[in-house]
Amino acid sequence: MDAQLKPDIYDASIDLNTIGQELRSIAEIHNKDIADIELLLNIELTNKCVKLKPAQIKKVRDYFDIAGLDTYIQNFQNNYKETLDRCKTEYKQSKHLFREFKGMISILGSKFNSNNDRLNDVLDFFDMDSIEEILALKKTNHALFKTKKINDINQINLTALLRKGIIVAETNNTPDYNENGLKQWVEERDWFKHLADTNYLKHLPDIYREFGITLVLVPHLQNTVYGLVHWHEEKPIVVITDKGKDLASCWGTLFHEIGHLINDKGCSIFEYKECSSLKKKELAEIEKNANDFANQYLLNNNDLRRIVFAAKNKGENMTWTDVCRRYGIHKIFAQYWLRKASIEPWKNKAISIDFNDII
Repeated sequence: MDAQLKPDIYDASIDLNTIGQELRSIAEIHNKDIADIELLLNIELTNKCVKLKPAQIKKVRDYFDIAGLDTYIQNFQNNYKETLDRCKTEYKQSKHLFREFKGMISILGSKFNSNNDRLNDVLDFFDMDSIEEILALKKTNHALFKTKKINDINQINLTALLRKGIIVAETNNTPDYNENGLKQWVEERDWFKHLADTNYLKHLPDIYREFGITLVLVPHLQNTVYGLVHWHEEKPIVVITDKGKDLASCWGTLFHEIGHLINDKGCSIFEYKECSSLKKKELAEIEKNANDFANQYLLNNNDLRRIVFAAKNKGENMTWTDVCRRYGIHKIFAQYWLRKASIEPWKNKAISIDFNDII
């Protein structure tokens, strides 16, 4: 089914047989003309016919001359009403609960699109039997993220990012983690020649697989993180989102997460005990170390944010060529920080990147 046309929740009540449909089936089995029955009852026996009156039920019994048919019809109608009411209640409840999951539909991909509604696609994605199970699952997941309030983070979307990484990791069957291979890739700096190439970044999951790393590139989900690290069966999963659709930002996120891999080996940001046992100061130090790692390799150890905004406050005319020359960094990062400072943004346009095409 076309994912764009698929309903969030399939209304199972539309599949229920009404008494009108049931009588048509009975007539066909007993070689009776349905038109004669409709004339007898003075109604049309369509799927809209959901109830016969007692007098009509008696006429049907006498017409077919089948003992107990009247009791069968009455029980059928009672069961239909009970089932219809239950379906409608479940449909309404599911519609309400499913609102929390609508933001993550974009990362399901074609692998989870075989059901008749999005709800069952989501249940397959999480490998759960009910929405309630997933809602309980989100309560066990915590993360190191930059936010002042826990309510700023959409826990369902965040849990979906983690689940996406695990699914890819288990599907790809990556080799054992090779930290030295990763470090060698970083130090050899071949990536520096490709910083402005969106296709190179999108190809990195294949390169990282050789190091035993599952690198997953996914569309950004609202109120989540730029990226995350998770260790699954002693192998690292790195999820990078296209938040901001900015290539420079994606590189910054990637190297930040590489910093976590190297500095915090084996530490998953989704493990409750690890996160809950750390104080804010310790969490801040972990994040600072990851930022410092990214700055070391991408910004040549320069605090470009401070430099660029200081120049703006002083009214200095700074161009991306000036920044590249003075601080020895790539053009995309010079332009990134000049955009952040609103310094001639028309001359410092971002290189757009979108991960929707690789889901």
